[in-house]
Formats: sequence, structure tokens, C-alpha cells
Amino acid sequence: METAKRMLDGVQAYAERIGLTIAAVVLDRGGKSVASMVMPGAEHSAAARADRKAYTSLIFRLGTNQLKADQEPPADEDVVPARLLIEQGALPLVELGEIVAAIGVAGSPSTEQDHLACQAGLGALSEAH
Repeated sequence: METAKRMLDGVQAYAERIGLTIAAVVLDRGGKSVASMVMPGAEHSAAARADRKAYTSLIFRLGTNQLKADQEPPADEDVVPARLLIEQGALPLVELGEIVAAIGVAGSPSTEQDHLACQAGLGALSEAH
């Protein structure tokens, strides 16, 4: 939970610095939300899209910026197809070679900015050490 909060703090600091109103979600390795935030003024659908992006990152074990629009999920995963959203804005958190969580961001004017906000979230973890 502490790790998730630090990631969300990093996302929020980035968003405030450049004037974005976004939503962000951190999912555990099982796809359950452990932390989330919605900034005032964020799009109504932003939180749900952030969750779907994070879930997609967990399933594919990659940042969503690395996926192709028509990419099929790995066969060994139990996938909820309606929860997938292949769109930039989610990154996995890897510790000791294992994916332990994923962060998803939505609501920026561009998915590239969503991706940069995710990077800021992960970057906040290294700044904390």
C-alpha cells in the first residue's frame, strides 16, 4: 500500500506540474485495486480506463506502450476480455524479475501524456530510496 501511494503521489505531482487532470489506479498482481486517485475535473470515465490499462499491462506483462492494437493476450492467462484496453498509459512494477503490480493512468489529452505520468509514478519509487 505504501508503494502504491508513493506511485500515485508521483503521478499527481507530474500532473499538477504540467496542468493535467487525470485518474490513476494501482493494481496488485491479481488485478485488484490497491490504490487509486481521481483529480478534480478529470473525465468521468478516466478511472475506469486507468483500471483497464493497468489490467492490460498485468495480463501482457508489458507496458501498454509496447502493445499492438490487435495483440492477443498470452494463452496461459485467465483473461477478462472486456477489461482489456490496449492504449498507452500503463506500466508494470517489477521486483526481482516478477511483476508485482501495475499502474494505469487515463484522462490526459493524449495517451503519450498518460504514459509519461505512469513513468513519473514509477520514478517516485526510486526517488524515495
